[in-house]
Amino acid sequence: MEQVDRDTIQRNIVMLSTMVDLEALYRELIHRGVIDQLFLDRIKTTYRVPQEQAQEFFMSYTKRGPSAFQVLVESLERSGHISEARTLSSNNVNSYNANVFISHPVVSSTTGEVSSTVNRSENGTNGYFPQGSSSSSNSPTSSTSIPNSPLMRHHMSRVEPLSGSNSPTSSCSSSSTDQLRSSLNTCTISEQPPLVIRVRHAEQYNVGIHHAYSMMSRPRGFALIVNNIEFLGDPQSRRDGAEKDSVHLQQLLEQLGFQVLVRHNVRKQELIHHETGIIKRFLDQFRSVNVDAAIVAIMSHGKEGHIRSVDPESSRNSSQNYWHFYDEILKHFNNRYCPALKGKPKIFIVQACQGERRDRGVRRTQIDGRDLSTEESTVSSSFGEWVPTMPPDNIPETEDMIVCYSTVPGFVSNRDIEHGTWYIRTLCKIFMECAWNTDVIKLLQRVGWEMRGISSEFGTKQMSSFHVLGLHHDLYFNPGLFENTLNGRRRSSADGERFPIANNTAVP
Repeated sequence: MEQVDRDTIQRNIVMLSTMVDLEALYRELIHRGVIDQLFLDRIKTTYRVPQEQAQEFFMSYTKRGPSAFQVLVESLERSGHISEARTLSSNNVNSYNANVFISHPVVSSTTGEVSSTVNRSENGTNGYFPQGSSSSSNSPTSSTSIPNSPLMRHHMSRVEPLSGSNSPTSSCSSSSTDQLRSSLNTCTISEQPPLVIRVRHAEQYNVGIHHAYSMMSRPRGFALIVNNIEFLGDPQSRRDGAEKDSVHLQQLLEQLGFQVLVRHNVRKQELIHHETGIIKRFLDQFRSVNVDAAIVAIMSHGKEGHIRSVDPESSRNSSQNYWHFYDEILKHFNNRYCPALKGKPKIFIVQACQGERRDRGVRRTQIDGRDLSTEESTVSSSFGEWVPTMPPDNIPETEDMIVCYSTVPGFVSNRDIEHGTWYIRTLCKIFMECAWNTDVIKLLQRVGWEMRGISSEFGTKQMSSFHVLGLHHDLYFNPGLFENTLNGRRRSSADGERFPIANNTAVP
């Protein structure tokens, strides 16, 4: 194996040892004759702890022949580990390989979903919602039964390599508000050109007005994308176009500095199982590596407070195929369940319907013409010289979180079958253009402002929302800048040049 390939495996050893389903990978490698059972038995006999076994396996694997690295990448693809294969093949978490993708069985879909073949809602077939409230899940699904389903072969659409400069033509300077206001000339997503993700790099470290979260680690943090597109026993609920959301969001987060894990078509217990679930293995990374943030994106059909898994619907118990967002997903990231993330920002993105209502829009009135730039520039803090009185050993269970919703409670969320969902496309566009100098709250406000100017061909609208849960500091992504100490100053590890630290670089 080439030294550069050995270095790639060693650099990603934590990710590989915590996120890969080793039994599935072992089966593929044994099938291809790269390893044998005796090799595995030796490792399992010597090391008792599963993560140590995994690390030893990957370290030992680096001593294989010259083609072993490519075989490993291909075996990761075939065993469903798309993100891991992409990371290894690129040799860099911030670049892409256009040849790394995996095919998947296509389930035929109809064009009769809701009212349009272009813009569709995210609540399921013909706007139907299973009745009854969701409760705690039943007994865990066998971990061996999940991968055997064809839909569990996680897939990723081909990602074309990026070209050109990292800096987009537009910026979030003082003129960006005018650009956003001009977008209110109503248009449909289908009329817009294809979205190319190019994140503009920060020019200086943003520290905010009231202190900012540290966002300088490499990687910046870990991100999880769960995108359910095909649903078992329900081909009419296929979310056509949703593959674009995975591509756009993964490219955005990787260019923001995150190491991204993507999983498509996930069953309920596959995500939340307390021992083998995706969330459990995802959180294990934070216990091993000190990073600055976590991002979780869940995209599927949904109803208020619930997100649909790909499990078949049950007429007796609708909770079997829905996750309760707060009780079954978000709580795993709070201070009680994940101490490793105490004091670190955690961002959740929920792309799903929250009800059945459609936003038909209202007629403009004179009081609707307020200037966004004026409103934002007059925002001031009432904190003053506020000093916390809470004892340091007693902190809230839930804090440092922000939950981003594609729509508001009670309403549907729209998706274009060519360009993806309105919300994810708009969020990626605003973040790539403005995250270099704008904090996350203003970014989300601008996402909502831009969505205000989007309509379906039938005139229906959609408004995003977000919920802040104890986000105590300003949050800047600082794309392109990473922590590196030199003579007491920070510098960019990408080009070695020092860069200034700003007291406040957010543009109103």
